[in-house]
Amino acid sequence: MTCAVDRVKGFLGRVDAKQPLTDAAVVNFDAGGWEMVRLDDLRDLVSEAVGPAIKDVIAERQRQIEIEGFDAACDAGNTRHELARAAACYAAKAAFPNVGEASFIDIFMRVWPWDERWWKPAGHRQNLVKAGALILAEIERLDRAETKEARP
Repeated sequence: MTCAVDRVKGFLGRVDAKQPLTDAAVVNFDAGGWEMVRLDDLRDLVSEAVGPAIKDVIAERQRQIEIEGFDAACDAGNTRHELARAAACYAAKAAFPNVGEASFIDIFMRVWPWDERWWKPAGHRQNLVKAGALILAEIERLDRAETKEARP
């Protein structure tokens, strides 16, 4: 099976450099230099390369933003590692599936950063997806804070 990067590289060799810029993206590969590629074709290739797990984590993050209202502004207030701690709780729930809910709450809710009403465990995989989305939120928060601090 050809990896997605090889498929993109192969595609780049067939791209017409005269395509309008509005219909293309610039893609750089170390040895290949800058090449033009149609956005639709690039989207298709990237979509094939991204597995369902990553898509589910991103979809969960979007749900957290759009439905729960946990956007960048909300995340910015979580400066005491709350997002990472919440992710750890969901990951722990997945890691210890045989621990009963009452015991889990006694142990891990000491780490849970928010009111217990926000604790919404689901199935094993979905708990991992929630953990992944919360980790993504924390990384994005850290990146935004670093960018903000770096500004003169």
